This record gives sequence, structure tokens and C-alpha cells, in this order.
Amino acid sequence: MLVEEEPPPENEENMDIEISKSTNNQFKIESFLCQREIGSVKSVVKTFRPDFQHRPFCQKDVREHTGCINALQFSHNDRFLASGDDMHGRVWNVDELMVRKTPKPIGVMEHPHRSNIFSLEFDLENRFLYSGERWGTVIKHDIETKQSIYVANENNNRGDVYHMDQHPTDNTLIVVTRAKLVSFIDNRDRQNPISLVLPANSGKNFYTAEFHPETPALILVNSETGGPNVFDRRMQARPVYQRSMFKGLPQENTEWMGSLWSPSGNQFMSIRRGKCPLYFDFISQRCFVLKSDHNPNGYCNIKTIKSMTFIDDYTVATGSDHWGIHIWKLPRANDSYGFTQIGHDEEEMPSEIFIEKELTVLRGHRSVPNQVRFSQHNNLLVSSGVENSFKLWSDHRLPWSYDLPFERRPHGTYDLSAEEECLREMEERRVVEDALDLNGEMDGRACWRDIFGGDARTAEDRDTLEMFDPRGHGDDEEDVEESSSEDSDDMMDNEADDNHYFRRRRGPLQLFVLLQRAGEEHLARMLEEHDGVENDLLEELFNMRRRFREESSDEDDSGDDGENGDENDNENDNIESSSSNSDSSDASEVGDLMDFDGDDEEEDEGDDEAAIEEQDSDSEA
Repeated sequence: MLVEEEPPPENEENMDIEISKSTNNQFKIESFLCQREIGSVKSVVKTFRPDFQHRPFCQKDVREHTGCINALQFSHNDRFLASGDDMHGRVWNVDELMVRKTPKPIGVMEHPHRSNIFSLEFDLENRFLYSGERWGTVIKHDIETKQSIYVANENNNRGDVYHMDQHPTDNTLIVVTRAKLVSFIDNRDRQNPISLVLPANSGKNFYTAEFHPETPALILVNSETGGPNVFDRRMQARPVYQRSMFKGLPQENTEWMGSLWSPSGNQFMSIRRGKCPLYFDFISQRCFVLKSDHNPNGYCNIKTIKSMTFIDDYTVATGSDHWGIHIWKLPRANDSYGFTQIGHDEEEMPSEIFIEKELTVLRGHRSVPNQVRFSQHNNLLVSSGVENSFKLWSDHRLPWSYDLPFERRPHGTYDLSAEEECLREMEERRVVEDALDLNGEMDGRACWRDIFGGDARTAEDRDTLEMFDPRGHGDDEEDVEESSSEDSDDMMDNEADDNHYFRRRRGPLQLFVLLQRAGEEHLARMLEEHDGVENDLLEELFNMRRRFREESSDEDDSGDDGENGDENDNENDNIESSSSNSDSSDASEVGDLMDFDGDDEEEDEGDDEAAIEEQDSDSEA
């Protein structure tokens, strides 16, 4: 790289290096390097970090999954990225993700999960991938052969695998966080995992457990009611660091949803349900409340379980229910500015320390982003959530990226029907792209067809996106009450199936599959008992089912004997009972359509009717 010449130093006579100038007032690269390293006091070498405040961010969508992407993870050398859901884990080459127009994964793991994948982790050598599912199973995959090495705790009843973390120096040890248990899997003796025995007041429903990056004997454990605490796994009777030791910690009761160490281990971040995130600094012993700018689209965390990431020790990011990725810049340990400290006059309580607003908010997701990861080597932010695609974010323009988001209106704010709104979005985008094309600015950019065209299996499912849209004023508080009641009911039915953060809702296709497996009497009873917006749909499905059976009976009368007809009648009479005893392959296929959150596929009639009642109240005709 050629740069302009700097003035020669005053002690030019003592220098043995002669800078040879060229005719165009530029000098050679060898002279520049010598001048930079020897002739100047300050080196110009610096570590580059993305400029979130002053540079516009481009975004690039990657479509390959057929369902929501609830897990993302970079490898330890940032060369690979793992993504997971639709029951399979995928491994990507990060260079190809950034450069190619339609990148493809370098490997799709052959061994499928039985339910949604919630966590992923690489080993230190980046040869193996661990994936954890909702039903407690952990599978170790070989990335090169794409085959499974082993399946751990296949019949585990300790709940969802929310988080996994590889030991920073021991490649054989990994900590697995299930809803009811934190344990260590040692590859040398994986049949006998070691449980982390925590004190009784540590809380319930664990979400994260992570090794300290420099001192792996310390583990940051976060539970729903106990919050974040640091334990020494050699002495687990009590935490060695409690959050109460930090000045500025809010005294309000809350539900905690996860914690994460900073790259240096001198800080950690925690997110809470219905509250602002918290940032803990061990050096200054301070706790900062990360507030949001006061607007209707500010930070909100109620609907889904989210993750967080560190850009560096003093820059953090996490997703929001209002479709944004919020990024905060924190003051350093010795800084006395950049925050607001509020004291308490009436009670003798420590002051609360606030970061008043975000550094920036990245907009472009069309629903809730749950997973956020940052690659320091590539200066690349990756996010995913309810959509079938995940996003790459960079402050440098990536090939086939775009910087004007494809906006979507939330459900309930449509001027027209959903189909007409899709056409309106496409037409508005076409006008914008035509204007950019006239100026030659569409070269190498992604257009509407690139993002929303192509394979229908990986296309955007608007019904799924709208599940998490706000329905009006006060919706957030309403969701908290509904979610808590759903969790308590699920806990009574099955202790391992609590903490469901995906709402149940069935659309027309799911209802058709569900009702097709029932008999006429069951359908008729549904029509009589359920009044509301879905009546027309149920009646139409009932008529379709009746015509189908009439046609089937006509064919049997014309082409089959009486014995075959009796067999068909017996088969039709037993459809309802056989639906609950179907084989695992049929159950999983129907379950994928019926249950967005991967609930048990075998449901009784009461669950079916309760699900339709919920849809009657939540969806439009």
C-alpha cells in the first residue's frame, strides 16, 4: 500500500536508513516499513474493530435451513460456523459465506435429532461438533465424515440442552447445561458424566454454564431464579463470587436467562426476562444496567430465550423482541464518565449505574433474532432466530449483501391482507432497486428475488414470523402472564418439558394434517364446540374429509369385494385411535408441522382442542 510521505525526523543524520523518494511524492514500501517501525515513536499497527457508530452496516442473508435457526456457533479458529435446526447441524466455511452469492454448507451432519437443536459447540481442534437438542440428547459428530461418534444421554429426562462449552485447554472435557442439571462429559469416560453439585439456593432451570477463559477451574453458572454466580468446580459448596458483591446491582426480583464471559474473563454479561441486560466488571467491581433508547422499538426480551456476544471486553450485543440487534459500549474500568449513577435517598442501598442508550441498533431481521455471535478474526457478526435464514453483518461491503433492509409490517398493522402486503413489499422494493440500478449501484448487491425467491422449502414462512409479532398495546406484559401459566401447566404434565418459549399455534396446513388423522365424529364435535374465526376453515376441512371418504367408499364398492370393504371400514373406524400410536417416522413428520417448538408428537384429543381454541383467539380468519 502506498501512502504519502511523512516529514523526516529531526535526527536524520543519525539514521542509517535513507528513504528513497519517487517522482510522484510517494515512497517505496520498504522505506515506509522502516519509517513506521523505527523512525516514529508510535506504531501505526492497530487492531481493527468494526465501527458500529460511524459506518453503515451491510447485511447478507444465507438461506439453507427449512426451519427456525435456534443455534449458532463459531469454531475456535473462526474458520467455521455451525448452524442448527430442522433436526440437523450444518457446518459452513466462513470465507465462502462472506464471498459466494449462494454459499452451501461444507457438511450436513448425517445423524438427525429428534427435536429442535438448541446448542452447538466445536472441540478445540475443530474436528468434531457437539449438538444438543430439546429432549436432552447430545450428539458428537465428525465434521469430515459427517457421521456421529456417539449419542450421549439419549433417554435423559433432565430437560432441554440450552448451552454447551468446551474446556479452553482440555479437549476431552465439555460442560453441558440442561434445564435441570449441569454436568461434565469427559470423552475418556462419557458413560459416567460428572454432575455439578450446587447448593440448594442456586435456583432452578439452568440456562448457561461456561468455563472461565483463563482459569477454567472457575465456572459461571446462570439459573432462572438463582442468577449468575461463579463457582469453583473443585469446591462447589458455595460460589466464590456472587453478584451481590458488585456495586450498582439492581435489587429487583427478575428471571435470568443466561450469562457469558468476556474474551479476557474480566467481565461477564447477563440477560434477564422482561428487564434490561446487565454488565459486570470484576476490575472496577461495578454492575451496569444497559438501558435502551426510549422509543416503541426499544429493547425488549420476553418472547424467546436469547443469547449474547462480546465484540470486545467493553462492547456487547444481544437481540430484541422488536427485531433489532442492540449494541452497547461500556466504560473502561478506570473511567468515571459515560454512565449515569442514581442513588437511593430513603433506603441505604447501593446506587444503580445506567448506560442510558445503545451505541447502535442493527435493523433488518423480519422477526425476533435469538442467536448472536461475533467472529473477532473476521470482524463479522452473525445472527439468527425465527426466520429460516441467518444474517451476516459487516461494516465493509460483502459481495451480494445489501444495506437497505427488507422491511415487514407486524401482524395486526396491515392495511390489506397478508398476501396483498407481500405484493406491496415486492413492488416497493422493485422501485427502489430500479432507482439504484440506474445509478449502477445494484452490481454485486442482493435483490428481492435473491432473498425471497428460489427454493420454496427454505423460503420465508410468514405465518411463523407472525407468531411473535406484537398484537397491540400492553402485549409484552400479557405475554409474561401467558408464558408463566403455560410453563406451570407444562411442569405439572412433564417436569422435563417446562420453559417452553415458543408459543403453540396451528395454521391451515397444520390443522389439515391434524384433522386428517381424526374421524368424522371427532371433526363434527370440533365444529359444534368451537365457535370463532376458524369455523369456516374447520367446516371446509370437514367437507373435504367427507368427500374424500365418499370417493374412497365408491371405489371400494366398484372394485373390491365385501371383505376388503369391511377391512376399509374397520380401518376408518380406528383412525382416531391409531393416530396416537403411529410409528416414529409418521409422528415426527406430523409433529414438525403441528408443533413449532418441537413438542411431543403424540397428543390426546384434549391437547388438540386446546390448541385450536388458542388459535381461535390469536389468529385471524
